[in-house]
Order: sequence, then C-alpha cells, then structure tokens
Amino acid sequence: MLDISTIDVLAIILIAIAVIKIIVFLYKQSIWFNIIENIYKAPLVVSVVGSICSVTTLYLLIKSGITIVEILAVSLFLMLLMITGCANYADQIVGWAKGQNIAFMIKRLWIYSLAWVLLIIWGILELTVIG
Repeated sequence: MLDISTIDVLAIILIAIAVIKIIVFLYKQSIWFNIIENIYKAPLVVSVVGSICSVTTLYLLIKSGITIVEILAVSLFLMLLMITGCANYADQIVGWAKGQNIAFMIKRLWIYSLAWVLLIIWGILELTVIG
C-alpha cells in the first residue's frame, strides 16, 4: 500500500490541475478561456470557494507539521516566480493598475488583505515570540 501523506495529496492536486491546464491550453486555448470565463462569472462564489480551499489547505499544512514561517518562505519563492513571469507584461499590468481606484479595491478586497496581514503577524510572532 502506498504511504501518501497530506503534503503528497496537496502536491498531487496542484500537479493534476497544472497538467490539465497545460494540456487543455496547448490543445485549444479557447477551451481554457471558456472555462475561466464561466468560473469567474460568479466572483462571489469563486471568492468563497477559494477562501474555503485556502483555509483548508493552510490547516492541512499546519497539521502536517509545516510552520507558518516555512509557508511564508515558500510563498516568497512563488511570489518571485510570479514576478518573473509577469515582468514581460509590466507595462500592461502597471497601466491597468494606474487606471484603478486602489482605495476602492482595497476596501473590496478587505478579507484578502486581512488574511495576508494576519499571516504576516503570525509569522512575526513565530519568529520572535514563539520561535
């Protein structure tokens, strides 16, 4: 019998989603864009489901023995990887951002912003007080 840990299952989920996305995207981009357009037709549902999945994943990672500091370190790696990928589109991204009402966006994304603030505070506490 296979000895698959929670971390293995989470990695398998990510790998499966990535492989499916790559295959569909390479086969016919319009199929992938149709999927994305249909998913994001209900942004509140996507936000709620995404939040539930995020909290569940964080819980499973913590229960598996990974610390918040380790999670934040991996988040740094992924952030830097995404910056690298987005660098070629900086003009479009910055142009889009300049056209937005940032104060409105922050208010609208308050739960997302709060989650990051809490994760950062948790990391600081683990590094200074607990660790």
